[in-house]
Amino acid sequence: MTTFAVTDTGDGLDVTVDGTTHRLGVADARRLAHRILDVVHAAYPERTGAGLESWPTERLEEFVADLERTVNPDRPGHILRAARVELDRRRGDAR
Repeated sequence: MTTFAVTDTGDGLDVTVDGTTHRLGVADARRLAHRILDVVHAAYPERTGAGLESWPTERLEEFVADLERTVNPDRPGHILRAARVELDRRRGDAR
């Protein structure tokens, strides 16, 4: 089981994963927070009220690209699949 902790340092975050600490400046901490919220919103739209269909296309494209860079391509997961379907739907609508 992975263990983690997050500490607000005042000028960013210290993120400790399995005993290794990573220092994140404010900009990186903000990106991490937005990424976590994006994944939560995509995974649980019924709880957050922010399903993928409500996202601007530019944000959805960025989210898909970010996930594609960071997930195992052999096991993309349901969030990436759902985001790709929504993006494909929009691109089909635009044609």
